[in-house]
Amino acid sequence: MTPNKAKLIDGKDFSNQLIRSLIPDIKTILKIIGRPPTLAVILVGEDGASQVYVRNKVKQTEAAGMVSVEHRLSDQTDEEALLCLVETLNNDDDIDGILVQLPLPKHINEHCYTGYQSGQGCRWVSCHKCGEINDWTKRISALYSAWLSFVVA
Repeated sequence: MTPNKAKLIDGKDFSNQLIRSLIPDIKTILKIIGRPPTLAVILVGEDGASQVYVRNKVKQTEAAGMVSVEHRLSDQTDEEALLCLVETLNNDDDIDGILVQLPLPKHINEHCYTGYQSGQGCRWVSCHKCGEINDWTKRISALYSAWLSFVVA
């Protein structure tokens, strides 16, 4: 029996290949909806690792042919203001995805932004776009799923 050897993966090359592979799908989405998909990114505070992550996410999104809209908020931003921004973006027909970068400052309940609805003492911002995503997946599931997985990655 021979031992299994780990395969060395070049992360930067893999990322570039993934971005290039999505470009034709993004162009198809552009033709269907008449504009490139748009990701809103919210960064609250000055966490260094989060700043790097958001900067790279914006670059990757734009490299794939999508639009990225950044919202950088002070670490003094209160939870209500953040919820209002998320709700405003959620109601904006030109925004297709919202990334609230974690960690959030200690005075903001992160569970409000990670799907924990019950027992957390916070309002949950409902996603009216969930139905739209279901409609999309019926018509162009492979394309939109590829885009969503890219945004989430």
